[in-house]
Amino acid sequence: MLKRAISDNPNTPISVLEKLAKDKNIYVRISVAGNINTPTFILEKLAEDENIYVKDSVAKNPNTPTSILEKLAVDEDNSIRASVARNLNTSISILEKLAKDEDNSIKTSVARNLNTSISILEKLAKDEDNSIKTSVARNLNTSISILEKLAEEENIFVIASVAENQNTPIFV
Repeated sequence: MLKRAISDNPNTPISVLEKLAKDKNIYVRISVAGNINTPTFILEKLAEDENIYVKDSVAKNPNTPTSILEKLAVDEDNSIRASVARNLNTSISILEKLAKDEDNSIKTSVARNLNTSISILEKLAKDEDNSIKTSVARNLNTSISILEKLAEEENIFVIASVAENQNTPIFV
């Protein structure tokens, strides 16, 4: 419990985080991986951890650099790829690849990311899955032309998401 609290603390010295990153307890390693002040060299090691929850914590860390996210974007575990897709540090090129993933939860995560380009959002808006379309409709970067097309959908959740988007013009 104490080690976990120390590994969560953003003021923990790097030398201590480095030792805790090697701890046998996965919850300690998960906390180190999620610590916003964990340096890149430790995150690189944790991104190769055998435990998926440790790697997922690295993928969720808002300070994980693109180079590490790029490696995690091809992980076999869907939840790790989805976490990469949600991370605001994920580059557009990685988001573009993840937008083509077979798993709908990953495409939904790409559609939610505020850094997803309009061209990717446009492609995702044409997906058959309504949860993906709903996420596109909720994204504040979705263009008005895409929102107008989504407003014509039959699914009530997609239409409601368009209506909730603050960028949707008032239709008279």
